[in-house]
Amino acid sequence: MSIQQILIKLTLLTDQMVAKLSEVTYEELENFTGEREVLVQQLLVLQEKPTEDEKDQIVSILSYDPLIKSRMEFFKNEASNFLEKQGAIKAQQVAYQTAYIPDSLFIDDRK
Repeated sequence: MSIQQILIKLTLLTDQMVAKLSEVTYEELENFTGEREVLVQQLLVLQEKPTEDEKDQIVSILSYDPLIKSRMEFFKNEASNFLEKQGAIKAQQVAYQTAYIPDSLFIDDRK
């Protein structure tokens, strides 16, 4: 596969992702990054020097990275908030759970 073919696939993949970025799920985003990684690895294996046109294509593809990264940050923050809430719920549950032994006796000595 040539550099041009790989860049065409990368461009198509990136354009598809950016088009539906606002409604994409984290699983779809994970699949996208996996597919993109495979294509980038193929580029690295070729070790050919890209032409100026190919460099422009690469710059164009990379220009979408901030948008994609912001969506990833959204999912990261969403997961972090969920985990924090779960930790707070667990802490509250522990506070209300019984902390005594059911077969024990309580003796109140008043003077």
